[in-house]
Amino acid sequence: PSKQRTRRLSGYIQGGTSEDSAYNGHFGCTCYHPLFLFNQFGDLERCALRPGNVHSAADWRNVLEPVIARYRGRMKRRYFRADAAFASPEIYELLEGEGYKYAIRLPANAVLQQRIGWLLKRPVGRPAHEVRRYHASFSYRAGSWSKARRVVAKVEWHPGELYPRVGFMVTNMTRPAERVAALSCMIVTIPGCARRCCVALSVSEEWIVQPSGVCRLGYVGSV
Repeated sequence: PSKQRTRRLSGYIQGGTSEDSAYNGHFGCTCYHPLFLFNQFGDLERCALRPGNVHSAADWRNVLEPVIARYRGRMKRRYFRADAAFASPEIYELLEGEGYKYAIRLPANAVLQQRIGWLLKRPVGRPAHEVRRYHASFSYRAGSWSKARRVVAKVEWHPGELYPRVGFMVTNMTRPAERVAALSCMIVTIPGCARRCCVALSVSEEWIVQPSGVCRLGYVGSV
């Protein structure tokens, strides 16, 4: 098999409507909604082709669990990152049971916003010409969780913007909040000396849009 690293896919499929595709209201057309799982090198570990109208985390077990089994007992350090669609206690508990360190984006809510209220006030002084970035860390337990977990918040004030950009991540890592936030926003790069004892998995979703009988496989965004 080719060793070429693939992080973004782009191509075309010619043909009529496929029976497994479905209409998606966001794009206003018939499409697929595939799920991909990459490692820290950008190599594809596993994927699933799904109808275009399913939830972003649909069928996650069939994608994630075989890869977890593949690396079980083979790697000393294992990491996982994903976007807010995968913020599920079932995923947290699976990763914790398998010894994975994870950083998963968390949908914002009033309770989380209140915990960092002091960071949401515009900084005192003249507007800066560069991004001002702040982090916070606290313990939080959602109603569906069996226990409290660590949440890391990142607040960015951008020049010319009236309100800050706010993001939350749930994690079981003890590293500083800045490093957890960095992990959740990028593909993990492991130094060469550690690659043999470490694996970092990143789940991503994309869309195969099918207008007028032509399917386009296009990159939408990574988690």
